[in-house]
Amino acid sequence: MNRKKGAKLKERTELLYGIQPVLGALQHNKRLLNQLYLKKDADSSKRLREIRILAEKIKLPVSEVTVSQLMVMCPDAVHQGVVLRCGFLPFTSIPDFPQSAVGTQPLLVVLDQIEDPHNLGAIIRTCGFFEVNAVVVTQDHSSGLTPVASKASAGVLEWLPVISVTNLARFLNEQKTKGFWVAGLEGEAPDCFTDFSRDRPLILVLGNEGRGIRRLVRKNCDWLVSIPGNREFTSLNVSNAVVVTQDHTSGLTPVASKASAVVLEWLPVISVTNLARFLNEQKTKGFWVAGLEGGAPDCFTDFSRDRPLILVLGNEGRGIRRLVRKHCDWLVSIPGNHEVSSLNVSNAAAVALYHLHTLPQ
Repeated sequence: MNRKKGAKLKERTELLYGIQPVLGALQHNKRLLNQLYLKKDADSSKRLREIRILAEKIKLPVSEVTVSQLMVMCPDAVHQGVVLRCGFLPFTSIPDFPQSAVGTQPLLVVLDQIEDPHNLGAIIRTCGFFEVNAVVVTQDHSSGLTPVASKASAGVLEWLPVISVTNLARFLNEQKTKGFWVAGLEGEAPDCFTDFSRDRPLILVLGNEGRGIRRLVRKNCDWLVSIPGNREFTSLNVSNAVVVTQDHTSGLTPVASKASAVVLEWLPVISVTNLARFLNEQKTKGFWVAGLEGGAPDCFTDFSRDRPLILVLGNEGRGIRRLVRKHCDWLVSIPGNHEVSSLNVSNAAAVALYHLHTLPQ
């Protein structure tokens, strides 16, 4: 069954997994909810206990099962001790498109045939972090709103409006008649995306991971722009490109060899046995160490390039370890929507490194 082509969503269910996706599904009530499965002794975890309390409040049946049973239900998935049987997540209809806050211009992100659910999820997470009004996807050749995409979005997919359209070129043309300005992001476009301004409603278009923006869609863009960087490297991963552009449009100043687009084949990568010791040694040589953490009070845009710099990023779930954090001279964060605790670690790196790349040395 294709969930994107008018299937009877109310009659079908799927297994949603992970703390943030399940919590988002329970809080925002966009899905039909059937049964919650928690690992035994779930109350030992504060976040799982929060999920149980919320489920009981809405009278959702709860079953305690073993971790091995959860692994059978969601093989090869990081379930974090919780699985939810629920209906498919519906798309948002265009008439339900959310309005911007008073005094702000609406911002839409349009994805032209993004097929990888991990990329879709990472983009959705970024859009939630930077308070994008809605994401628009194509009905064909696009990832569905799957549990994989929801997990990659850290649960943002459960509440951020996602609109599916059959004809993207027509949709863009219709929005232009309503006052929207359409900018397409392409790796080799001569103009720079930092020339964006938020003085009018804006649509940002990003293309397929391999093919880019299609010709008819490109034809409906008012402007094609690129992200400046190393000329030996043609472009960023699409989810990283989104986070860099959203960082700018939100009002701030301007992985394996295949995932790295073979940059791994030439960029030096150093492995160390003791990271804390390595940082301490580099500090004696004049380096300054900045750690990027979601809850840090200071903003990363206060970086300067007046000395040698090391940027530290932590594990996707646990963050920077205590002993490593102890060797950071400064802890900084990327400001964004408080409902989204942080960016995906690769996207956080993209924002911080782009900012550093543009600073004078």
